[in-house]
Amino acid sequence: VDMDSMTDLFMTLGAVAAVSNGTTRIVNIANQRVKECNRIEAMVLEFKKCGVECKELETGIEVTGNPQLRQRKTPDNPVYIDPRDDHRLAMSFAVLASAVPGIAIQEKSCVNKTYPSFWDHAQKMGIRVEPYAAPTNKRQKTD
Repeated sequence: VDMDSMTDLFMTLGAVAAVSNGTTRIVNIANQRVKECNRIEAMVLEFKKCGVECKELETGIEVTGNPQLRQRKTPDNPVYIDPRDDHRLAMSFAVLASAVPGIAIQEKSCVNKTYPSFWDHAQKMGIRVEPYAAPTNKRQKTD
């Protein structure tokens, strides 16, 4: 998928691709390496924590979907997603968390930059939103 004209949306497409059939190649998003963080690298690292097969490309990302993730049992310990204080990362992983059990997003307040009512709206759509407390071996920031 050539996302040159809408690069900021690649993370949401990646979240949907993560639980879809097949492999999705998202290209022409190299500018996303120099936003609030290196978003391509961050997506790859955080997707891998969730069990999503993916890799960086020269100008993008390749995501191999795994629809079975939607059926997995909620783990005893959630997968902690670090959005790196990036509002778009947090919101995109909320999309993934709506389909995959056991994903916890740190630094939820980072969405206040562009969409302060995001978590309220997400909750109204059925996404479970609760206070976050970091495990002792992870970052200690809380919202």
